Amino acid sequence: MDIVPSEVYMYEQLKIQRMLGLWPPEENTALWKRVIYKLVFYFMLGIKITTLTAVLYHMYLEWGHLPDPFDNIIILASHYNTIFGMIYIPTMIDKFELLIKSVDNIFIVPTHFPEEYKIILKETMRSSKFITMIFMGPACLTGFSYAAKPLLTSSNGTESMSLPYQASFPFDVSESPGYWVAHLLLSVSMMTICLNGTVNCDFFVSLIMKTTSQFRFLQLMILNVKEDALKRKKQKEQEKIKRISTTDEISDMLQSLEDADDKEQVKIEDREDNIDSELIQILSEFVKKHQELLQFTEDLESLASPFMLFQISVYVVFLCLNVFAMSMVAVGSIEFINTMLFVVTVISLLLMPAWYGNEIRVQSAELAKAASICDWIDAPHSFKTSLRLIIQRAQKPVQLTALKFCAVDLNMFTMVLKATYSYYQVLHKIFNE
Repeated sequence: MDIVPSEVYMYEQLKIQRMLGLWPPEENTALWKRVIYKLVFYFMLGIKITTLTAVLYHMYLEWGHLPDPFDNIIILASHYNTIFGMIYIPTMIDKFELLIKSVDNIFIVPTHFPEEYKIILKETMRSSKFITMIFMGPACLTGFSYAAKPLLTSSNGTESMSLPYQASFPFDVSESPGYWVAHLLLSVSMMTICLNGTVNCDFFVSLIMKTTSQFRFLQLMILNVKEDALKRKKQKEQEKIKRISTTDEISDMLQSLEDADDKEQVKIEDREDNIDSELIQILSEFVKKHQELLQFTEDLESLASPFMLFQISVYVVFLCLNVFAMSMVAVGSIEFINTMLFVVTVISLLLMPAWYGNEIRVQSAELAKAASICDWIDAPHSFKTSLRLIIQRAQKPVQLTALKFCAVDLNMFTMVLKATYSYYQVLHKIFNE
């Protein structure tokens, strides 16, 4: 059975996307599962719209004397951010499906490759699972902390309990059962916000990681190009021998080679020429693979960059306001821990795309180094020409951007942290005045 690269590299991410109704189910999926996936999607979208309306209604009623306007801004931004994330992939699903199908045509699954290739594959898949846990862990804790905060800070029943966050409803929430209905609604909404906020980011980061591994595979293939040419030449010679039907033909061939030294010399020269031809053929395949990877990263960047720009803009607001909120409460308090979990979640959602966006840039540029140190000295002229093409293109490394406004790399992450601190200083000074 043929191995499908997208099922190897993106199985976990696509499985989560399908379970949340963000990705079309597989063709052989049972009808009841399809219905459940759709219900999950519309339930999560509906509850976000409901609580968003409750928050906006609360701001309308309390406008001018909001008790915590910063918290309102954070909650509003969280709703808009995750609603955008929920509808972004489904509205562009045709392009995303084409992108995943191109994974099957371009990506390498090194099942029959040397051990060094398999090590890269294992490292990539292990890192991908780890990143998923980094995303999901703090996100789930943040959602639970919002639900638990009113219960842990109350001392006099529902009369003194606050809601997970500020919102107004067309029923009395000061006593049971109205309070518990509102609490459940807001808690479930926050859990879905935290979940959806991480799922799409995990999807894009995973794609970036797996694309980076393909550049690493290509580096190894270029470094081992001569060994691959010799192996391919040997394999063709073995296949040629297998095609000889009778031992008489083998004897005739051997006798003809022994009869004349000049024929033997010609044969050796032909073999060297054949190795050169194998080198040229293999490197042309590598050049094609390089071009395909570059085109894939361009397609990935065009789909991911609007999402990245929206996420980065919202996360700057999150970090700034939450860091400011942390400075206004007692260290170790429930509010401090709740806000700190939110900050950790946002930092992880910013750091991982930046880290692996930086990694894909570095690994794509490393192709030039691999091409320059491979065994090219005795190679034919056309081989060297193709090698120069790879080096020239690799000197312009792959760069993922947030809709061309900024590069998604570690420099971006550093700038976001600096901007967060600057905005925090401004807010702190205004508040003190």
